[in-house]
Amino acid sequence: MKQIHFPKLLMSLGMLFSVACTSATEQYDASSSAAPTLVFENVTIDPVAVYIDDGASRRVVGHVEPRKRARLRIPGSAKLSGATNLRVVAVPLGTARNTDGTPDPYDAVSSEFEPAQYLVSMLWSLSGRTLVSMALPRGWR
Repeated sequence: MKQIHFPKLLMSLGMLFSVACTSATEQYDASSSAAPTLVFENVTIDPVAVYIDDGASRRVVGHVEPRKRARLRIPGSAKLSGATNLRVVAVPLGTARNTDGTPDPYDAVSSEFEPAQYLVSMLWSLSGRTLVSMALPRGWR
């Protein structure tokens, strides 16, 4: 049976942890400052998947737990910057699915199509089957 030297093991784990944390923080800081975000509040009792829809495709933005608020980073924001017809789509857990696994658009809760800059400058709130947007409070942008 091989003997384990705990001081060496702890030192190795500490070094690995510090390198991993440093690289993860650098990656997050670099991408988060440049990427626009969407503030979404889920007032329902179900977890919700949030999408951005441009009429031709949907991109998953993130998931928001019940009775929580989250700032979600918008993926592929460079492609969306000039887009004029975007909408927020909220899909609660348990929503009917199509045969290909995508949420049924008639069961999802969607906003109206709007310019991209309006999506990121508003607080989006889902309550029951109603999705509303309001101006972000001062200091949230």
